[in-house]
Amino acid sequence: DEILADPAVQKAIETEGEVTVVKDVCNLDRAFGGRIAGVIAKDYGDNSFAGAVNLELTGAGGQSFCAWSVDGMNVTLTGEANDYVCKGMAGGGIAIRAGPTAPLKGGGPSN
Repeated sequence: DEILADPAVQKAIETEGEVTVVKDVCNLDRAFGGRIAGVIAKDYGDNSFAGAVNLELTGAGGQSFCAWSVDGMNVTLTGEANDYVCKGMAGGGIAIRAGPTAPLKGGGPSN
């Protein structure tokens, strides 16, 4: 709701323009992105939006993070996400990167 209330986001969706939003999220933000996808899909369907809503997020994505994302939604989360990431994804791009304090070692298979 906060993101959709931003006039720059509204304009980008209405005109198929481009906007970038930088925001913190927490795991209470369940199904984050679902309403954004719904507003885009209402006017353009699942895959005909020619604009770009770029979301650069930090923190913890809650359950069903970016559920029902559509073309034009480009989400980068630095942190972690709960289960069902991108369930029902119809398009767009989602990248999740471990935060700088994550106790992970790259370069090998998970055990």
